[in-house]
Amino acid sequence: MIKRLLPTAAKDVGKNLLDVMLAPLGWKIAPQRSVVLDGHWYHSPVDGVVSRHRPPSLDDERFQQAVRHLSKRNAFSDLDAAVRGEVVLQRLYIAGQLAKTAHGVAGDFVEFGTYRGATAYCMLSATRDLPHAKSITLYDTFAGIPTEGMTAHERDVGLTNAYSETSADMVQENLSEFGARVHFRPGMIPETLDSTGPQQIAMMHVDLNLAQPTLDALRWALPRWSPGGICLLDDYLWEGYEDQRQCVDAFFRDQQLTIIAIPTGQGLVLNQQISPT
Repeated sequence: MIKRLLPTAAKDVGKNLLDVMLAPLGWKIAPQRSVVLDGHWYHSPVDGVVSRHRPPSLDDERFQQAVRHLSKRNAFSDLDAAVRGEVVLQRLYIAGQLAKTAHGVAGDFVEFGTYRGATAYCMLSATRDLPHAKSITLYDTFAGIPTEGMTAHERDVGLTNAYSETSADMVQENLSEFGARVHFRPGMIPETLDSTGPQQIAMMHVDLNLAQPTLDALRWALPRWSPGGICLLDDYLWEGYEDQRQCVDAFFRDQQLTIIAIPTGQGLVLNQQISPT
């Protein structure tokens, strides 16, 4: 039987009821505006991804162990959703795979915007058995998104004090098994961006949610970003982050670098300048 997906904006309770009713018919609910494909498919509710291909993350036992660990540690903003598997699985998996890809690049990892440490954990976990494992430096207030420098649009979409349910102690506990591989830089960007940070960056994960600190972080990181290095932008395509997207578009355009948009809503940049034709 050909399975089809029904785009809908139903609330959780109604959605769960419809899931049960439609399952015997071979139908399933998908997020509103999803790309609908017939045949075998995979559906990730939060990532907004619907694909006819089976994601490798489902068969990656190390990654699945990482997700179970993070769920137990309450590393997601919605623990109930994490238990149901409705977390940012594909974004986390991509971050881990890119960290493995960047292993041969000079330098270490940097994360701008950490929240409870889920992405950092997946990057460290994916590379734990590689020789000369890289460290990661975490730049975050560890107290939520600051209001300083916020644009009017960013205030209007509700980013004020968002992601405040965290602390440096919580993140340290979540990442405790990696010991000396983790370095904390708590405080406000750009004040925390100084010479104590890594001098060479193999990969940076950018998840600050706001335009101005994102621009400050990228400007600081650029001269430290190793050739062949990777930049992963977490919220690149997501609704509500338009000011940040405009900022990073202009920044990388000035560097003659291309942002590759990923279906998860992330943006990927490789540090390889493109000569003008």
